Amino acid sequence: ITLESFDRSRLQSGDQVWLEHRLERGEVDAHQLMLFTLRDLLLLAQTDYFVGHFASNLSRLAYLLASARAGPVPFASVDGPWCYHWRMCCQLSLSPPYSKVC
Repeated sequence: ITLESFDRSRLQSGDQVWLEHRLERGEVDAHQLMLFTLRDLLLLAQTDYFVGHFASNLSRLAYLLASARAGPVPFASVDGPWCYHWRMCCQLSLSPPYSKVC
């Protein structure tokens, strides 16, 4: 499949594509989903440099596991600074001086 030949009309949007809804409808096997999630988590935790999305609990857990394994791991966040309080106390900004870390 190429980018040019990909049929974008097949993409779904909205709440119905969330895993929670797909699990309720029986479209996704819960056991398989758990195994794939654990596999991804353990692979992410083997990193020497973490690039992730710190608004995601899975990414946060993978980063913490990587740090527990090897000490503090250098990281780059694609969505903002690390925050122990899920950014409830941070000031986010896309312009200088950018975001303040908690």
